[in-house]
Amino acid sequence: MYKLEAVSLAPQTELLTVLSSDAAFCSLLEANINDPSQYEGGVLKRLLLEAQRHIEPAREIFSPEEFASAIDKVLKKWKQDEGRYQVLFYAGVLMQTGRVEVCTAGDIRVHLVRGGQLVARTKDHNMIDDPPEDPNQKLKHLLREFLLSVPTRSLDGTLNHGVPETLSWELERRDSIVICTSQFHRYANPQSYLPLATDVFSSKFADAKHGAFSGAVAEIEWQ
Repeated sequence: MYKLEAVSLAPQTELLTVLSSDAAFCSLLEANINDPSQYEGGVLKRLLLEAQRHIEPAREIFSPEEFASAIDKVLKKWKQDEGRYQVLFYAGVLMQTGRVEVCTAGDIRVHLVRGGQLVARTKDHNMIDDPPEDPNQKLKHLLREFLLSVPTRSLDGTLNHGVPETLSWELERRDSIVICTSQFHRYANPQSYLPLATDVFSSKFADAKHGAFSGAVAEIEWQ
């Protein structure tokens, strides 16, 4: 049995969650907050709906990598048919039969938490944590702050911004997966924001701290 909770308090993020008796799926998108054309008018919700139609055969549960590919196909079609160029961070998670499959592109972080302690997390896709090949050592002369701000992977319909990264973790009962957008984690140490992330869904938090964060957070627990 799985428990899935998710909340988005930012216009540039969108969630898709699917829960069944034997699986839980969550996909999270994050657009550039400084470019309203990337998220206004329900464009991210439309993208998620159209991506689901590209899954064959049609079904509710699918792999995170499969869904990333479907999103990329829609983005490619939008660019060809509408001249719309979209660049997005993506995280997809499928929890099923004692394992979790993860696919990420960008700086949305996925964490495996056991007994309140961080066991593993995905890496950020920027030029510090996911550096490209640099045979001429040009990157070492650039400021760290600049390198952190340059994404190395994203979904854009062309795969010019790197291929999404996939991995899997084994689960134990009561393990949870916590997904946080970059606007929420702000590249800090996970120990500083994970307690807040797990409190987001409590009624006490909603009553007292509704304005305490922005971004999106999702949590899936294997019960």
